[in-house]
Amino acid sequence: MTEQTCTSCAWWADLGDLIGQCRRHAPRPRSSSEEVVWPITDSDDYCGEWEEADTDCDCDEDETCELCADDRVDEVFDAIVDSLISPPRRRWWRRLRTGE
Repeated sequence: MTEQTCTSCAWWADLGDLIGQCRRHAPRPRSSSEEVVWPITDSDDYCGEWEEADTDCDCDEDETCELCADDRVDEVFDAIVDSLISPPRRRWWRRLRTGE
């Protein structure tokens, strides 16, 4: 039987260094800012909503399995969130026009 910890859970996204994000529920807002975050857990934490991760990927170059598609959606979502919360970049043409 698989040990029911965050490491083996379908909802857990590994961040390295034995920590990760629990993605069982939607991210929650921080009380001190307008930012929303996924709960951070240790790899050996556990809860009552554990679900075994599907680690078998049968993809080849011509198709993408559901597991890999979900990973790609997470990557795109994270990139969108990062672009929305990062400070706006000044356009290069504005620097040329203003001489900055």
